[in-house]
Amino acid sequence: YSKIGYRLKFGDRYVRLGYRAIETAATPAFRWPDDRTILITGGVGGLGTLIAQDIVQASKGCTLVLTGRSALDDGTAAVLARLESSGASAVYVQCDITNRAEVDALVARFPGITGVIHGVHADAICPRV
Repeated sequence: YSKIGYRLKFGDRYVRLGYRAIETAATPAFRWPDDRTILITGGVGGLGTLIAQDIVQASKGCTLVLTGRSALDDGTAAVLARLESSGASAVYVQCDITNRAEVDALVARFPGITGVIHGVHADAICPRV
């Protein structure tokens, strides 16, 4: 990963950030808890789907509530089917999380939400180059 690098601009100055490998063997692995209801905003995009699949593979009895602004389509239905075939309960809710009324309705529909993974989209993590 030696070719990965970033520059941050502070006023007129640029600060170069680099990549350095670290030893993670001593770090305990994260374990998703069982029997939870987890809300994933942006849950059917590429990163949201990967996180949802990780939860399904590493836990039991979870209900995944995936949200997005788009209406349910064949691609979203396929993601839900894959998650459910792996043993999860998964539901998609069209919801604009910037709309308070829509979020209130979502929380009222799923009052047992025990975890939230918010803003899962590539632009939040990987700026366009």
